[in-house]
Amino acid sequence: MALASSFGADSIEPILLIVQCDRTLPVLFLDIGQLCAETMRYQRALAADFGLTDLRVIRPDPAALRIRDTDGILHQADQNACCRVRKVEPLQKAVVGFGGWITGRKRIQGGRRVALEFFGLQDKRVKVNPLAHWSRDELRACVTENALPLHPLQAKSFFSIGCDPCTVPTRFGEAARAGVGRGRGRWNAASISRAADPRGKGHRRERDRHRCRVSCRGLDGGVRRGRGSGRS
Repeated sequence: MALASSFGADSIEPILLIVQCDRTLPVLFLDIGQLCAETMRYQRALAADFGLTDLRVIRPDPAALRIRDTDGILHQADQNACCRVRKVEPLQKAVVGFGGWITGRKRIQGGRRVALEFFGLQDKRVKVNPLAHWSRDELRACVTENALPLHPLQAKSFFSIGCDPCTVPTRFGEAARAGVGRGRGRWNAASISRAADPRGKGHRRERDRHRCRVSCRGLDGGVRRGRGSGRS
């Protein structure tokens, strides 16, 4: 079993789950070659902070990119084809040898995920979605109670963060993943002012009465973990 993580928006909660259960569990990070600079820095910081001992960086096949995305602009002509060569095919190869993998997918992300269940099958492998039924309030509570760092772009209305050319801020009232695949490099993460609203006013995390329900092997998710604490 392994955790597949984009280290994007709301990626911190399943990583906390892994740390509380077994920090030696393989974590598969797909570096497609076109991620936001903020995502790359966030990934390095979390890997060091949480002491992930088996982080596997997965990249697209260079030979496939030379043939199918020579200039790195395939997303402008065919986003599905770009996703296939940069994400789908590398992940398919990465999970070979595992009986299944853990994801951070949730129903609140909308689209095809609205009916998501905790377990599913894909290519004869078990796909585990431990946060499938979590609400936005429960995610915020988990972050607040465990003092977890958010992806820096979440404060700028990027509620789902994919590759830089195709990710834009989510509009008010839209599903969390509405901004993914809509950008095509026109108004994306790299073009957002880094000086505007540095604390994310209007998108600050709320304190609420819900408790983080991360649980594994008897752990109740109540461990408050500061940066560099090293507790599991």
